[in-house]
Amino acid sequence: MGRNMSNISRKKYAVLEKFGISKVTDPNKAYQILIDSLALIVKNIDESNIREALCNALTDLGLPSESLHNVLDLVVKDITDRVRKVSYRMIVRYQFESQRLIESMYRKRIAAYFTKPFGTNLMSELTSVFVKNESRFSEGITLSDPFMGSGLTLTGAIQFMGREFVKRVWGVELHPLPAITGYSALLSLLDGDLKRVCVRCGDTFKEIWGRLSSLDKYNALGNYFEADVVLTNPPFTRWENLDEKYRRFLEKLIKVTGYSKYVHRKQLSLQVVAMFLIDSVLKDNGLLVSVLPSSTFYTIYGKAIKGLFRSKYDVLALVETKSVSFSTDSGFKEFIAICRKRKPLKSDLSAFITIESENNVDLRTLAQIILDRRISTDLKNMWINFINIHSLPKILDANWLILFGKDELRELAIKTIIKALNQGKLIEWKALLGKSSIVRGVEMYGPDFFLIPNKYWAITSVSNENVVICNKSSNEELELDKEYLIPTLRKPSLYTSKIRVKPDHFFISLPPKDLRDLPSDLRKYVGWGISSGVVNVAVRAFGSKWYSHVHQQIIKKNPFGRLFLPDKIDVKFKSRGVFAVTTKEKATATKNFYILVRDSTKLVDILTLWFNSSIFLSLFIFGSRKISETWTRFLEDDYLNMPVPNINLAEKELIENIEDLIDELNSKTLPPLKHQFKEKYRYEIDLLISKILGISNPRQFVERLHTLLSEYINSN
Repeated sequence: MGRNMSNISRKKYAVLEKFGISKVTDPNKAYQILIDSLALIVKNIDESNIREALCNALTDLGLPSESLHNVLDLVVKDITDRVRKVSYRMIVRYQFESQRLIESMYRKRIAAYFTKPFGTNLMSELTSVFVKNESRFSEGITLSDPFMGSGLTLTGAIQFMGREFVKRVWGVELHPLPAITGYSALLSLLDGDLKRVCVRCGDTFKEIWGRLSSLDKYNALGNYFEADVVLTNPPFTRWENLDEKYRRFLEKLIKVTGYSKYVHRKQLSLQVVAMFLIDSVLKDNGLLVSVLPSSTFYTIYGKAIKGLFRSKYDVLALVETKSVSFSTDSGFKEFIAICRKRKPLKSDLSAFITIESENNVDLRTLAQIILDRRISTDLKNMWINFINIHSLPKILDANWLILFGKDELRELAIKTIIKALNQGKLIEWKALLGKSSIVRGVEMYGPDFFLIPNKYWAITSVSNENVVICNKSSNEELELDKEYLIPTLRKPSLYTSKIRVKPDHFFISLPPKDLRDLPSDLRKYVGWGISSGVVNVAVRAFGSKWYSHVHQQIIKKNPFGRLFLPDKIDVKFKSRGVFAVTTKEKATATKNFYILVRDSTKLVDILTLWFNSSIFLSLFIFGSRKISETWTRFLEDDYLNMPVPNINLAEKELIENIEDLIDELNSKTLPPLKHQFKEKYRYEIDLLISKILGISNPRQFVERLHTLLSEYINSN
């Protein structure tokens, strides 16, 4: 029952336990809400036979009425006492309270975040305008929320548009208390008409799709769970936080329903599966309004939802507010997605709406703008960008957050990049160089063994034949043959101020042969690794030939090059003066880098300048995948879709100028980016890139770009 069960009578405890109501902060309050909700259900169904009315309600809810028969005797008197006193207004208050009663930790575990009033009001206005604009809904709609909580979104929509427009409403909720409260509220609004109200208490995926991967229940029920309008706030649980057995169950359902075609790299989250389920119940030309986390629009798993939207939906709008979240206690940024289920046109524009303040927003006018795709000058405190999501360059499509709000630096960078792409001055990396031209660095299990220097060993000398290392604790020295050592870049944070860097680490690369065949000091080093325990994770992962997994990756991937691009860095460039780095000779890197494996000096120089230019850095700031408040990243696919200068169209003189500038930059130590805007080299980098891109008035452009980028860096 939770921490407070000692403050509740045995009777109340027994009742709550039988109803499956647990994990609540105040059991006494939970009991009061339960009794009053059941009392209003009875009042709306049949006051003359309370037991029969309750049995019907429990059956409708999917609760085990037979096992609850005994406990009904305990509550009939309490319910009878409340039937004449309870009112719909009280239940509305309970709709809010029942959600807040669920223990915080349990709510987080099941990702039960409930939509705030501003969000539910916007959803309600959208539903009202949508329904009243459509003559086909003259007999009413089927309204649904498959993750309904206490039904606030559904009751709000019904009140906004009028109950006469509702033919049927249904919802599903996992926790019995808000499920019963929501059922009570919906029945009351729709005059106790059991045929118009269906609420199921249980797991949404099992209730709708069925408990077996053959979709037995879903197929048997036919159109029982169809809807004209879905308003929802699905659970945001991370995939790895779900029970493994439950993950396998959901994966089977995705495969059987045919939605696996949208899944990219097997990356899933619970809200992705939720959107698949919603699509399966939403009728053609129906309306979907859903709260979604911002990560939906820039993560790998989010590609599934964007793919679903782009192929089957007219994405009318995405809405954000400055208050970050539309859900109570979620703590992360969210959007409301408004989509109509119909084959989209390639010319359709989607509204990306930023609401500066929730105060005094005309939600009716906003709903009309979204549904009619019209521009209004009457709206205040918001900014609307109309974007064609079907024609976005792939690098911009990777992160839809870039499409919100007003930002002069972002607008300048996007406009410049799109124009250069259209002129052929920029071209996607994979189109220019092919997918095999970039590889991720080497992943190792046990960096304090497979990389030297490390936590335990320092390098004391390096010669053409060997590297001498010294144990920091025992002062033991070992001489390692360079045949087994690979020059390596370790992590981006070590290379922040120079474009040309020298690999200062080595991979230990041991072939899968008998250890007795290795040189003596290498055998000693391997022995130290085993006795110290630093290689335990590698031993568990790879067994007897654990020491060869780095070597095998190197043989398979051939991850050698001279241009290195970071996996993730601080987007604010607080201590960073460069983005891409180069080496004089070919080297490799850890998985913290992506490596250009083409060795053309001309190509390396042009790409080095591009990836350190202010235009690219502006794109990185806005278009990369944010993984925390300060850290952001590009993935391999992002680099492959990245616009890069088309070297085939570059003038010979500009290429020679770039080579000269790179030679000059290789000897410089560059300060953090915010200190570079008055430096000649920063101006020359961006002037040359501007000329490569064919920008008119390049000097004026660079000056404006530097002003805006400097303001952004210094303001953050």
